[in-house]
Amino acid sequence: VHSIRNVANFMSRDIWDESGMLEAYRKEAGELLFHPDGMITGDGCDFPKKGKHSVGVQRQYCGRLGKTDNCQASVMAGYAGPNGYGLLDYELYMPESWFDADHAGLRKKCNVPGKLTFKTKSDLLLESIRKIANAEGFKGKYVGVDSFFGNDKEFLDSLPENLVYFADVRTNCRVFRSRPEMIVPEYTGRGKRPTKAVPSVPSVSVKEIAEDDSIPWNEVVLGIGAKGPVITEDKCIPVVEVRGEGAGKAVWLYMRKLEDGSIKY
Repeated sequence: VHSIRNVANFMSRDIWDESGMLEAYRKEAGELLFHPDGMITGDGCDFPKKGKHSVGVQRQYCGRLGKTDNCQASVMAGYAGPNGYGLLDYELYMPESWFDADHAGLRKKCNVPGKLTFKTKSDLLLESIRKIANAEGFKGKYVGVDSFFGNDKEFLDSLPENLVYFADVRTNCRVFRSRPEMIVPEYTGRGKRPTKAVPSVPSVSVKEIAEDDSIPWNEVVLGIGAKGPVITEDKCIPVVEVRGEGAGKAVWLYMRKLEDGSIKY
């Protein structure tokens, strides 16, 4: 108990250079981990709380509980590759409500920096990824994120151009099987004459593509486990993003069957 209290006092009351310590750790970890085929990974990490006075706490979605509850939320950036894996950066998410007048007393009590401003989780993770990618000696090829960030097109567009993103999307994510032309529909003789261009072909959900038997599943050996080969099935095809009411970038859609039969996109 005493050792826990000592650590808690050190973290909250003593003066220490957190950013300097993190930078030193990040540099040393990078020297051990960085590899040309490495991936920067980004994800949320949430901490359930009972009270209302911890910094940044409020009722919000808690990934650890799988539901909306009282918690603190954060984003964390790691790195994984042939040399190993590890955590390289982290940031507490401060809900927008914490910047209103009702939270002024709590901000002071929790020592929230006066210059701190609201940032979305995507903003926080993007800053962390750029920090790692711009680090001295950085080597890497990919960025990997879950569907919370994978469905944020502005976030994906803002990632470092020299890195390839591998981002989860939800089953209802819609794409074009090929790039459509934007055409104004012919007038049917009824109602208002069309003036707005629309895609020449309809979009489809990624789930529909997975269920299309004309695109076969490929059997892939991921590696050798304790019980033998780890085998999965996947599909990978080129598609075009749906952006607004039109087409976006050409991307690869990767689909993989998990052991329980569910599919990740």
